[in-house]
Amino acid sequence: MPGIIPGSYMLQIERQGFSSAQVTGLSLNMGDTRRLLIRLRVGSVSETVEIDATGIGLNTGDGSIGTTVDRKFANNIPANGRSFQDLISITPGVLTQSPQGISGAVGANGGLSVNGQRTDANNFLVDGVSGNFGSANLAGARKIPSDGSLPGLTAIGTTQSLASVDALEEFQVLGSSYSAEYGGAPGGQFTLVTRSGAETGANRLHGEVYDYVRNADADAIDWFNHFNENLAPNGTFPSLPFSTLNYRQNDFGGTLGGPFVLPGGHNSRDKTFLFFSFEALRGYQPTAVRLQYVPSAELRSDVPSALLPVLNDFVSTTFAYSPTPLLLPFVEADRLPGNLTSTGIRMDQKLSSGLSIFLRYSKSPSNSETQNLTSWTNANLTEQTLSLGVSAQISAKRSNDFRLGLASGASQLSTILRDYDTVTTGSGLQPSTNLLVNLGLPESLSVARGQVYIHLPGLGESTVDVDQASSALHQWNLRDIFTLQAGSHFLRTGIDCRHIVSSVNPAPLSVEADFFDANSLLNNLASDISISRTEPATPVFNEFSAFVQDEWAVSKTLTLSPGMRWEVDPPPHGEHGADAYTMLGSLASPATLQLATRGTPLWDTSWLSFAPRFGLGWSIRNKPGQETVLRTGAGVYFNTNNEPAAEAFDAIGFSATNHPENVPVPITPVQLDITTTPSAPYTNTTVFAFPRHLQLPYTLQWNVSIDRALGRNQTLNAAWVGASGRRLLQEQRTNINSENPGFGEINYFPSGISSSYQSLQLKFQRSISPGLQALGSYVWSHAIDYGSTSPEFPLTRGNSDLDVRHNLQLALSWTERKLSGNWFHRDLIGGWGLDGRLTARTGYPVNLMGNLTSDPATGDRYFSGVDRIPGQPLYLYGSQFPGGRAFNGGPNITNPAFVLPSGSGAGNAPRNIVRDFGDDEINAALQREIHLYKNVQLQARAEAFNVLNHPDLGYIDPVVTNQLFGQATLMLNQSFGSSGPLYQPGGPRSIQVSLRLHF
Repeated sequence: MPGIIPGSYMLQIERQGFSSAQVTGLSLNMGDTRRLLIRLRVGSVSETVEIDATGIGLNTGDGSIGTTVDRKFANNIPANGRSFQDLISITPGVLTQSPQGISGAVGANGGLSVNGQRTDANNFLVDGVSGNFGSANLAGARKIPSDGSLPGLTAIGTTQSLASVDALEEFQVLGSSYSAEYGGAPGGQFTLVTRSGAETGANRLHGEVYDYVRNADADAIDWFNHFNENLAPNGTFPSLPFSTLNYRQNDFGGTLGGPFVLPGGHNSRDKTFLFFSFEALRGYQPTAVRLQYVPSAELRSDVPSALLPVLNDFVSTTFAYSPTPLLLPFVEADRLPGNLTSTGIRMDQKLSSGLSIFLRYSKSPSNSETQNLTSWTNANLTEQTLSLGVSAQISAKRSNDFRLGLASGASQLSTILRDYDTVTTGSGLQPSTNLLVNLGLPESLSVARGQVYIHLPGLGESTVDVDQASSALHQWNLRDIFTLQAGSHFLRTGIDCRHIVSSVNPAPLSVEADFFDANSLLNNLASDISISRTEPATPVFNEFSAFVQDEWAVSKTLTLSPGMRWEVDPPPHGEHGADAYTMLGSLASPATLQLATRGTPLWDTSWLSFAPRFGLGWSIRNKPGQETVLRTGAGVYFNTNNEPAAEAFDAIGFSATNHPENVPVPITPVQLDITTTPSAPYTNTTVFAFPRHLQLPYTLQWNVSIDRALGRNQTLNAAWVGASGRRLLQEQRTNINSENPGFGEINYFPSGISSSYQSLQLKFQRSISPGLQALGSYVWSHAIDYGSTSPEFPLTRGNSDLDVRHNLQLALSWTERKLSGNWFHRDLIGGWGLDGRLTARTGYPVNLMGNLTSDPATGDRYFSGVDRIPGQPLYLYGSQFPGGRAFNGGPNITNPAFVLPSGSGAGNAPRNIVRDFGDDEINAALQREIHLYKNVQLQARAEAFNVLNHPDLGYIDPVVTNQLFGQATLMLNQSFGSSGPLYQPGGPRSIQVSLRLHF
């Protein structure tokens, strides 16, 4: 039926000659197909038979594995940053991204892996249209346009750009073997439904206002604060007073919804509804308390005068202890701003008994600042969406749902140099020198990128940079689903069209100077300098899919759900004819390879990507409170080729690099003479060789599960979930210059790359009765795939980067039963609530790194793997290590298990052989709701994240030549990217208090 929103309903059934039947407590969630067997009793229509349908209904219609969370539960569970990533992670099979994959991407944190799939293999739907409008990664040297595979997140990594928690009605996570209606990616299908102004059971104005407050006075400090201070001979690092950082946060807003009377509309009160939401977060967040290295005064006095201005762009420190006089340890910490504003408005209009529409608009500007030594980065991100939905009940057995969504995102990144004022004890700043001029770029050049990187074996690394870049994404998405009930068949068929225009505008000129040893510094002979020119790029992506799905009720106890989905993903083209390049010829015979003319499609479109799906639901037992359902599902789930295609728009035709080695700084004007126009030989840029008949990668998914009702309000689910990835795309690089002088290194995609995922998943769910709601899960899993430390080295099969063996998640929400009696007992004593959130998981694998070198075509730095010494333990234990443990290796270890490989070898140590520390934390909330007047309530709430202040350690230094190799260097919350650490799991204890007024 059109216009039905998730909620609790009463169903009235009447027929002449029979007593009426009234079904109460009927709960409907998104995507539900409820089959009710109602036997009418002979009698008068005026007689009513009441049927209680409260409780959790078991899924008997298909074989999908999923979880639905309603608004009340989402609002009660302590959610750090008021973002629903934490709520989603309660779902079995869902993991956050690995803390080892540190990235400075705007909004890059918040990535989720579902059942072994990559964090960019998920599909988000908000009110039925795509929410995958995440911006391009503007951090680092390479600026790759967004390919539309990431959700639209804010600059601090939260989900308010999709929907504020207060504007969310409910969300659903489908993790495995879902129907043919869903696709576009083989990972999780995240479906969000926003609130309508029409509340079930009420036709009145309703809303709330709130304010959530945090500050440093109530919070614990970063665990590395004390640990790093203990490393200093005099017990303190004088550079910064990081133990007293006064960060704070204020998150305020409200909602307002209800019927809206149109001008001149006498009967529109029950037909037109508006819902408005507003949320603003203003605050400062703590940066990581991280031990780094900066050039010492001795080094600055010993280097040639031409290099001194470059070294002066690093922080200066007088700290008088270090294993080497070249670099000195430096611990930085600060508080940096992070802000967002999220506004949304939705209108619902019932045009007739069978036709309804809605229109929703949202806008979410956000910004954040990050810091690395003297490099300060400001990121700004603005995202807007406009969604239209039309639902039509054509007849009693036919309906249609139409959706059209427009989304846009624009991001800007600016990195400048600002030096610490180490003379005072405050946080004052003073201007630094011009890094670009010091590297040899003309002073008249207003926009450019520059970086200096120092890596000294036996100690560590240090870097400073400046940069400017921007990106934009514009997307429209059309989806239409037609539903037909024909006897015992419930048929759905539809289409999904998506059009994406993604642009990236990097700095046109970039200079990186790398110093890989002491001699390169002392002699001012940079190990290599990468001088790159880059052009803007705007790829255009088009995706199309169609599906048909049937739910066939074979009998009262058996339902089959066959389906078929057709995916078409043509290669992207460049706007205004600026297409990416590919190669023609055979990789098996490199001499035949040649550069294709511009405009040649990157590959021939595959038109035969058909994905069959099948599900079965068998009701083994139907006794009320003991219902038992056996379900199984399997299917083919395609991914797109958009990610490697987007990389081709930062390759030949868009970028070119000069890569001199062992040359002095600053560079000369002659070295800046470089053009992006392709000309043979093509040895100074990246060249992609896509297979002519490139097929879509896909995943085979299957599961077997048993659902058991434990009374009316509780269910237990046990499932075995499997997935096998096929035709996966893993980039490799090889140099063919000796066989084809027209080229140097080329990037290609070998065949036969696969992955495997197996898991046992348990889930317990309890509805609110009598006041206790719970959702808990435990997962054992093993994920295997191919990978390497760099495309330069062969792929090896081993534990996936996302292989977490054990994961326990639990969320509880208890609300006191409403007390009876007088006003004092009912309203002043009652109204208490207690909510909790438990996470306990084992660690992610860590891929170890050995020898450092750079790619002559792009200047990208990369590491080899390491060698494993047989018979030596993998770990060392002792109180001198963070967390009491470190990997057995590094420059100061006598009997290491891990050492550098000889020559240019990849290393013989198995991939991902060691692991990090995992995550164990408890979040809790205590609330009190006070009835003020009629429908007006005031809620006071206090929340504690990581209430026991358990030190959850995150990023571990994986480079075997570093002094801190194998040791944790960041807390977990600081390891998911450079923005929004206050809202990530695994930080020090943080207290949040709030007031919320409901009316």
